[in-house]
Amino acid sequence: MAKYQNQEAILKERNSYSKTDPDATFMRMKDDHMQNGQLKPGYNVQASTNNQYLTNYTLAQTTADTTTLKVHLTEHIENYDETPQTLTIAMRKQRCWDDEAVFGNIKHNMNFNRFMLRGIDKVSVEIGLIAMAYNLKSTV
Repeated sequence: MAKYQNQEAILKERNSYSKTDPDATFMRMKDDHMQNGQLKPGYNVQASTNNQYLTNYTLAQTTADTTTLKVHLTEHIENYDETPQTLTIAMRKQRCWDDEAVFGNIKHNMNFNRFMLRGIDKVSVEIGLIAMAYNLKSTV
């Protein structure tokens, strides 16, 4: 019974966790060679960009982006004392070459496709270092 209660405490509001990284949640990944979307432990990274510079990022244990947006925007407001601009159609189109390009460059050009550290605190530091390296590389 104690083992079950311990597992429930680790889960919190999630539906899964990894034994090698209890903070990670199983998510469908498409990085395997067969592109069949296997479930692997991972984190959901939300990022804010400005002219292809990473300005803010948050790490979540949930698979859906819709549930992480509120926390991400709240953190953005706390860090910058301003609310993000109202989303217009032009800004929505800009997302294709601004936000997605950042993730594409990090994954392909910096060859980053998995976290090396375990635990949400350490992974948060790791994505912070990746963001700083990306921004420094973009200025050169």
